[in-house]
Amino acid sequence: MIYEDYLVVSELNQWSPEQDVPWDSLDTQTARGQLEILEQLRESALIESMHPVTTKHLMGLLWDDVDATSVLSIELFEGFRHFYVLRRYLDAVGHEPAITDEEIVQARTKAAEAVEGQHDLTQELVNFIFSEHFAAYYFVRLRQRAREPVLRTIAHLIARDEFRHTQISQDL
Repeated sequence: MIYEDYLVVSELNQWSPEQDVPWDSLDTQTARGQLEILEQLRESALIESMHPVTTKHLMGLLWDDVDATSVLSIELFEGFRHFYVLRRYLDAVGHEPAITDEEIVQARTKAAEAVEGQHDLTQELVNFIFSEHFAAYYFVRLRQRAREPVLRTIAHLIARDEFRHTQISQDL
């Protein structure tokens, strides 16, 4: 079963926003000195906040595949953790404008309209694979560019998850 293997790997790679992110080391001045990165991070957080849309869509297409829907449930949780940590980071450094729930709902609505009527499972999985693949490399490069140490840790943790998500997407 794909799910059992994925669950084991996922559990071995779990990280905690409270225990594994060194929030005490946050250097807000250094973070604010890289405004371009903060702007990109804000967009990344909004993208991560849209996981319920794509996951719901894929779950509908894969409803009769217990392995796939189980894996997607884990991936949804991890994607939301990414959103939570990125939003928390932006709030902690005082980046404006803050992400609002209304903005998230608006982005999700737009994303849902984009996938409505898309029923080609192979194409949707390919889209998902590439989305996770590009996200993984984005966070690798973010870690290389970021001077702020907490962001470097966050980027490393998220990149690691995204590479695992890419692999499981291929397996599905």
